[in-house]
Amino acid sequence: MTRRTVSGMATVPALLAVTLCLAADDEPRHRHVALPGSGDAGVVAYDNTTGVVYVARSSDLIAVTPAAGKARITRSFDNSITALTIAEDRKVALVITGGQPGIHLLDLPSSSPVATVDAAPRRPGAVTFDRAADAFVVASDAAGGLLLIDTDGSALGSIAMEAPVNHIVANGRGWIFGSSASSSHVLVADSRTMTARGSFKVDGCERPGDLAIDDVERRLYVACGAGAIVAFDSDTGVVVGRVQIPADGARLALMSPKGRTIRLVAATGDSELHLVTGRITAASATALLTGMGKIAGFDAANERVFSANGSQLLIVDAVDRKGGGQ
Repeated sequence: MTRRTVSGMATVPALLAVTLCLAADDEPRHRHVALPGSGDAGVVAYDNTTGVVYVARSSDLIAVTPAAGKARITRSFDNSITALTIAEDRKVALVITGGQPGIHLLDLPSSSPVATVDAAPRRPGAVTFDRAADAFVVASDAAGGLLLIDTDGSALGSIAMEAPVNHIVANGRGWIFGSSASSSHVLVADSRTMTARGSFKVDGCERPGDLAIDDVERRLYVACGAGAIVAFDSDTGVVVGRVQIPADGARLALMSPKGRTIRLVAATGDSELHLVTGRITAASATALLTGMGKIAGFDAANERVFSANGSQLLIVDAVDRKGGGQ
């Protein structure tokens, strides 16, 4: 993919956005699980294979079993946890903390360390797991590069990018997308050839933020300022639609689609949870719940959303709720 400018946004089909303000009695079913430790809860990751939610609270990694409502500290680090992702099939987690070595790999069943890696990308930030490379990908929001790390902790190499990136996703077929930290571009890398493949511009988006990928529909979602979410064809970089939610700073996450139905969740800067559903040309954005914290992953089978919320884990049923919406 070469560098290109995506234009014609006004001429492509738009995502039809309808925001419903639900009354308190119409809120979705939700509950809280109290977390041990101290400080506000931060990043969260969900392990679909075991049903365990992992929550970072300051320097503690906490495992939560939603069905039992139980939470326990599985590992404590010397510095605060800033990022977390899971390689589910490998039962390994990658944790980023402040200070050095900065990158830690944990065996999830035993909570024992697998390896530590010096934070080669200066100020490591975004992390994801790439199924195509069977490796973790660590990005930096201060240096223009991606570091690929095997699940045993060995460094597989790095990819030089044209700019730092602050959010990344992988489509499982070798493409890694990153939102530029310094321009209105989404950068693209190929983990199979370990090369940068250019970028495309997100017109009308001065600061692209979080990303979500749906490789069934070949869609890449980019959160922009002023509450816009832009949908691209992930193979071509062409805009296929957009949805507007009444808030800024969206944090995106994507459920496994049922059939060909898109299910995208955005936790916005004003602490509202929005559910975007439907096909590209017939979607709705519904305000589900206020008071959300930092959004996490999903229980795709049961369609539940997990969010770190102060000293608690908030569990929201994103489908079976009272009131309007799907």
